[in-house]
Amino acid sequence: MPTARLTIPLLCLPLLLGGCLRYEESLEVASDGRGSLDIFFSCPDDPSDVRLLELFARENMGKNLPADIQLAYQQTAAEGRREIKARYTFGNVTRFAAWAAQTSLPINQICVALNEQTFEYTRRFGPFDKEALEAAQKYGGEAVVIFKLAGPGKLQANNAKRLEGSSAVWEFKLSELLSKPHTDLRAQYCYGPPRWLWVAAGALALLAAAVIAWRIRDRGHLARHSDGRQSRPSAG
Repeated sequence: MPTARLTIPLLCLPLLLGGCLRYEESLEVASDGRGSLDIFFSCPDDPSDVRLLELFARENMGKNLPADIQLAYQQTAAEGRREIKARYTFGNVTRFAAWAAQTSLPINQICVALNEQTFEYTRRFGPFDKEALEAAQKYGGEAVVIFKLAGPGKLQANNAKRLEGSSAVWEFKLSELLSKPHTDLRAQYCYGPPRWLWVAAGALALLAAAVIAWRIRDRGHLARHSDGRQSRPSAG
């Protein structure tokens, strides 16, 4: 799981004076792997923060984007604040995560596994270098970061901060994330027929095959017995 790139996006986030920053990320995934990821980012409108503007610029968020991933992007500035809304739509969540891992965006830590019955999601933040920790302590202590996940089927094992219906939600202050050696987000969704049902169906199929074989063998035995009786010579 990539961790070396975390310093770049998370170091940019605390450099906003006043800590008036909010980052929200929402991932939705269907059982066939299709889905979307929404990003909402709000911060003071400070044109001098070049690194932050470059990080969330359309050009950077859509850099080297594969053909099967689409990006809808909107940036607005009003009342001294800048807001960025972006939506990625994709046909395969595994390919999306692989592309994201190669970027400098905050989404580069997403790790997923999807099969016929389960969807697993993990992320790891950290470890962080000294520069990132000092920057967060000085500027970004009250910055809020929120991660939401809606997977296919029923939510099972998870360490979410709270649940919203079947969605897992993690909410942190940026200083909380950076104060720990690392923070893991984990969730698993299960969908489709349960495994025990497939096992039971297989057992029933084997039993049915055994009964049919027994019936065929029994009929053959009865037929041979009947032929033997008919071929016996009559007494007298």
